[in-house]
Amino acid sequence: MELSSMDNKILSQWVIQYRPDKVSQPWSILDSYDKRVNAIIKAYQVSAKYFMIKVIDPDGNIIWSS
Repeated sequence: MELSSMDNKILSQWVIQYRPDKVSQPWSILDSYDKRVNAIIKAYQVSAKYFMIKVIDPDGNIIWSS
């Protein structure tokens, strides 16, 4: 399977995902960042707005969640 250039860009960044209201909803992408610290700061700043939020590193590991 070949990845598009957009997929490659997202896979090389730290991605913020969220669930707006409840666990049964799928994760949605809020934003992505080149630097880990920027992703964590933004996720922390908006965490009160969402039911669940997490930051995923380029390898697919969750590095921060709320």
